[in-house]
Amino acid sequence: MDSGTAVTICAPAGYGKTTLAVSYFRHQAAGLSRVGWYRLDPEDNNPSVFIAHLAEALLSSEAAVLAELRTVLGSQMEHGLQPQQALVRICQELWTRYRQAEHTRNYLVLDDFHNVTKNQDICDMTRYMLDNLPPSWSIFVLSRAPHEVFTEKQKLEKRIIEIKAADLAFSNWEIEELMLNMGHPAANKELTDAIAKTTEGWIAGIIILWQALGGKNCGTPAIESNYLPDKEALFRYMSLEVLKSVPGDIQDALARIAILQDFSGLEAAEILQIYDIQSLMEQCLGFGVFIQRIPGHPVVYRFHPLFREFLLHILKDRYAREQIEELHLKAANYYMEHAIYGRAAEHLAECGDSAAAIQMVTEAGFKRLMVGETAQLRMWLDLLPEDMIRDNPVLLMFKAQLMPNRQHPQIVDTLKRVLELSLQDNNFALYYDAASVLIYIYMCSNNMKELRNMTKGFPSKLSPVAAELECTPVIIYMVRAIGEGRLSAAAAFSESITYTQLSVDNQWLYLILSCIVYYCLGKLDQAQQCMEAALILDGYKNVEPAQGFILLYLATVLSLKNETGCLPSYISEVIAIGEKYDYEYLSAHGNRLAALERYLSFDAEASLERLSQAELHFLHINNKAMAAMCRLLRTLWSLKPNGCVPDLEECRQDLAIIRKSSPGLMVYEISLSIMGAIARESGDFHLAESLLLSALKAAKSKKAYHVLCGAGFHIARLYYTIEDMEKGHHYLRQAMDLAASHRYFMFWDIHGTL
Repeated sequence: MDSGTAVTICAPAGYGKTTLAVSYFRHQAAGLSRVGWYRLDPEDNNPSVFIAHLAEALLSSEAAVLAELRTVLGSQMEHGLQPQQALVRICQELWTRYRQAEHTRNYLVLDDFHNVTKNQDICDMTRYMLDNLPPSWSIFVLSRAPHEVFTEKQKLEKRIIEIKAADLAFSNWEIEELMLNMGHPAANKELTDAIAKTTEGWIAGIIILWQALGGKNCGTPAIESNYLPDKEALFRYMSLEVLKSVPGDIQDALARIAILQDFSGLEAAEILQIYDIQSLMEQCLGFGVFIQRIPGHPVVYRFHPLFREFLLHILKDRYAREQIEELHLKAANYYMEHAIYGRAAEHLAECGDSAAAIQMVTEAGFKRLMVGETAQLRMWLDLLPEDMIRDNPVLLMFKAQLMPNRQHPQIVDTLKRVLELSLQDNNFALYYDAASVLIYIYMCSNNMKELRNMTKGFPSKLSPVAAELECTPVIIYMVRAIGEGRLSAAAAFSESITYTQLSVDNQWLYLILSCIVYYCLGKLDQAQQCMEAALILDGYKNVEPAQGFILLYLATVLSLKNETGCLPSYISEVIAIGEKYDYEYLSAHGNRLAALERYLSFDAEASLERLSQAELHFLHINNKAMAAMCRLLRTLWSLKPNGCVPDLEECRQDLAIIRKSSPGLMVYEISLSIMGAIARESGDFHLAESLLLSALKAAKSKKAYHVLCGAGFHIARLYYTIEDMEKGHHYLRQAMDLAASHRYFMFWDIHGTL
């Protein structure tokens, strides 16, 4: 194996893969070699987890420069550094450190690699290491299952040594030699042949079978083929024979320890109150019990998987189910405290859905979420049993918060489930948390139907709630009014809330909703005050996505006022945040506002381009109503005197899309006004009058004064066009009064030539 830059050892459990590697390293010159041993578990089947643990194996803690690199890598990965990028950095640092130390051999052992062979990213990273580690490094890959981690080209060029089960299987004479070394008084060909035939050279089977049968000094072992139909049954039979020689108290200790996949002295002591594990393991090894000792700091012990399974059967025979669940609960608690989430999840699965387990999970998850350990928490939730998460609203809330934006339908379904469960439990604090996220989602997509449905299960009157929650139910009533188009009622709910009694999170939601309501009603000063208060809200001042939403609504208000001072910079920041965090809603509305700003600056070409970009973003978030509204606005802004007449049928179709979507927030009423202006410029005066009168009526009934003002200017121009001066003067006067009293300077600037 000295000649290989990589060695792969592939064989089933018990063939001596680890023993072979350990023996080889022991025979290397003392002080002239270094081994980084990384034993992979199922929870390592994640590139981020893999690279974190790989760094521990490759970067020695005693080397200050490498210890510093480990710290830097950990910090960078928390902030989005990709595992592949981290690996490049590691290889570069190892080249810097070891290029001058070729006399020292360095080995990386990837043990139990079968746990990650299906992860293409991890296989790719292993191939990359073979090509990019310094010449003094060699890679050992130990796996139970066949794999193709290295390419054929690498096998030819990199001197890869492949060792398989057939190479590790003991021949008859090797079994005979082993038996002599294990204390058999003399060679026994009949016994040797029987063991070889039964085990097919499997070293674990050879050792245990010899302990069970050969150790009795019997002349011919009685191995009945029908009694031992397969290797697993054989192993259980052999384990039973070996365990008979072990005292009862040690059998009991082994059965309890078997709940742990592998264990150190500290784990055995804190979880199971079994102390001096080293002495106990030495006794067990003396009995021939199949235990693997993994050197390190600390020393870790591990049962052969089948032997562990056998011990767990013994545990079930000797202990009540409740006692076993209590052991698993202790183990889960230990692993959670030490942030070993994969192991904690395994033991929680054995606890069922007990109240203690659920409480432990929620408390630990909340702590991890608060300190920002989202990557570890996400991995942990993925490992928990689905039935444990499905019926627990807190865990479902964690899961929804950790889902990427692209999983929009899953986020919505998960949050709906949280609402349902939290109402059943009268957990209104959690209900508000989930409702807040859903409100954002539905408002962003103008989905008033789901916004209304969301509030249906919420009671009209509540029994007494905690002081900090007294005002928050009114926010839900306010949302219900918005969904139903009752904007004045929504404003009344807003004004009934004692702002200072709200939590910071609910203050943020309250201010956003109030701004939207006031804007729809045309009360721009109140809307602006809400967003200016939100800008300085503690906990949100340095959160870019939150600032993006605040600036969006503030810019929307300032656009209607045509206050151009800070407006361009606000719009640019909204668009930049939308692109940075992949928030299509911010990108869509940011481009729509940029289009309006360009239009008011008489840059028609840029305004139309921005509207097209806004339309695409709205389509990406399935907001068909706003996309159709952008198309209508683009048609209106494209009209030129004596130019081409637009296709009114296409415009009718867009208006039908908007009407069918029931988007709320005065979107349909504004679209009626835009469509009326298009019909007017196209010469269809009858259609224009009908649409604009409908827009005026709807806006007046909802007290949406800015829509009333805009539709008033449009219909005034219509009547002047058809030379009905009396009606033209009437509507122009009303529109100008509204524009002046409410400071709708955008309308004043656009229509000031009337």
